[in-house]
Amino acid sequence: MEAPSLADGLTLNGIGQTGKFWKSTGSDSVTHYYSGACNSHGGKNREAGAGVYGGSSSSGARGDALNVASLTPSKCVKDGFIEADVTLVNDYLNGPSGQYGSGSNGNVGLLMRVQSDSDGKGHKMGVNYDSWGYLFQVDMTSGKIALFRGNNGGDHNRNGISAAYLTGRYRCKNCKCKGSWDTCEQFSKPEIGSTHNMRLEIATTDKGYNHVKAFLNGTLVVDKIDQPNRGRWTHGLSPSAETNMCGDFGLATYDSDVVAYKIKNYTGYVPPVKGPAKEPVDIELELAGETVESFTKTKQLNLRDNIAKQLGLNPEDVTITVGTKPNKIARRLISTDSLVITVTIKVQPAKATTEIEKLESPAFTKAIAAATGITTTFKQFKPAHGSSICATCEWDGHKIRVIHYINAQKHGEKGLQHKCYHEAGKCTCACSD
Repeated sequence: MEAPSLADGLTLNGIGQTGKFWKSTGSDSVTHYYSGACNSHGGKNREAGAGVYGGSSSSGARGDALNVASLTPSKCVKDGFIEADVTLVNDYLNGPSGQYGSGSNGNVGLLMRVQSDSDGKGHKMGVNYDSWGYLFQVDMTSGKIALFRGNNGGDHNRNGISAAYLTGRYRCKNCKCKGSWDTCEQFSKPEIGSTHNMRLEIATTDKGYNHVKAFLNGTLVVDKIDQPNRGRWTHGLSPSAETNMCGDFGLATYDSDVVAYKIKNYTGYVPPVKGPAKEPVDIELELAGETVESFTKTKQLNLRDNIAKQLGLNPEDVTITVGTKPNKIARRLISTDSLVITVTIKVQPAKATTEIEKLESPAFTKAIAAATGITTTFKQFKPAHGSSICATCEWDGHKIRVIHYINAQKHGEKGLQHKCYHEAGKCTCACSD
């Protein structure tokens, strides 16, 4: 594994003998690789050995032996969904059709309820073919879509519970293309280099059956309640206890396919809050009656927590330093006999003026004094060197008073240009090169 921790909160784990061929660079993308010869009887990453099915002249098994990777969330998931953009990068095992050397020509899949700790020993063939609940699979050559039930103790190809095509006579219910790919406007042809959005959903019905839905590029292509039909289950097998267990999310393909998966969304995913980036700024406050000795660690933590509360920040986002921090270019020198501290917070440049107004307000001073017993006086606002906060402003009802922060510029260079304006009594400065 390379950097198995995905940035969006999932952990990548390859399953079985093929685990090392699943890789992530620490982003939201995962790639399945192939290792071995081209146009041969197989590569090194075949899930089962020749003794499983027989007839192979190499260490490989059948061309459609699944390679599975689990994506482990923070909590085990039974009902929910996973969505990913899937790209078939290449297929390296494309020998003559009907022979063991022939490849899949591209198969991609999403899974749910994956048992990532499975070792295949309970499987009748000793492999990890069906250590999962359900698999949604797309053939990138024929456009066949299929839904498989897992954890039934058999080759997944014999556990199909729904299948159709994207085009033609045997197309799915919501598939509109009656003819060939050349005349199809609903779907682009699945082929090497193409990217398609796949989504798999599972819910439990009131009667306890699994309701599975699969989407391709936003179209519902599979809608199946896994229940007996006229008293009989598909293939004579009902979902096992393991099929109905919670588990991980999963990705699947065949040994010879190089496939890239970009994880888009899943149950439990919390997207990052989007907005302008925050910048660290230093605020100098004077503390009346305090000295370095009297301003103990307990007082510092208490003051930090209450400053955070007044500014609507987490305490972890506020840092207090006793004394002043050196600036490459200072706005002005401060001379005082009282203790001066530096409070470091992060603010969005557009909200810098608002934060200063809070810190300078009598309400802030009064609230801090009531909570901590310390009287604070705002002395100076200092953006970091190189900051995009070049100025703030105040509106007194008649004119705008601009405060420049030349320490925001690079040494020896001209400062940032700014435009300050007021709306409804609020003053704002926008800075640019």
